[in-house]
Amino acid sequence: MGADQALFFERQIARRMLALPFFGALSGIAAITASVLQGGLVATSLFAAAAVGLGAVLYLGFLGVFFGVARTAVTKDELREEIGMLGPRLAMASIKKVEAIPFTRRGRLFERSFVPPTSTECVRVTYDDHGTERTVVIGTQRATALVEAVERAKGGAASLPRVRVEAPADPDVVAAEAEVEAELARQDDERAKAEAKAE
Repeated sequence: MGADQALFFERQIARRMLALPFFGALSGIAAITASVLQGGLVATSLFAAAAVGLGAVLYLGFLGVFFGVARTAVTKDELREEIGMLGPRLAMASIKKVEAIPFTRRGRLFERSFVPPTSTECVRVTYDDHGTERTVVIGTQRATALVEAVERAKGGAASLPRVRVEAPADPDVVAAEAEVEAELARQDDERAKAEAKAE
């Protein structure tokens, strides 16, 4: 998933998870080396245990790499969340509602949740799944920007031009401006009368 032509793109990297393979490999290598140096029958059982342990640690390391990077993108056609290769891909036409919600790592009962370890905010997306209304919680670090991007893609309120609303004028300022305008008008009248007399 790339950021080309995306209204919103975010990449979250869980650095601690990415470090698992490195430490796992070091631990496994150290255990195997120790078992080989022991020698004899004990070494055979230790070697087998170390090999199994190394395999398990490498597997966990693979999971760390696989789930260590999460990407969220909004284009004019879809909202896409990927944690590794998992995550929803929702057509923009199917999305009914999107809202920022209090941070949680789990959704409600029967609600899917994709919240990376580095997320600090959450967004709930309500969408139509072949006539059934469903929701999914997506973890992010920029919930407001994600909501606005989806609304822009759908042509909602966030896509409308922003209008600046002026604060009500101060009554004293309005009165002073009226006095200045009246004075200018009086001076114009006097000048016009003086010109008429001169003719």
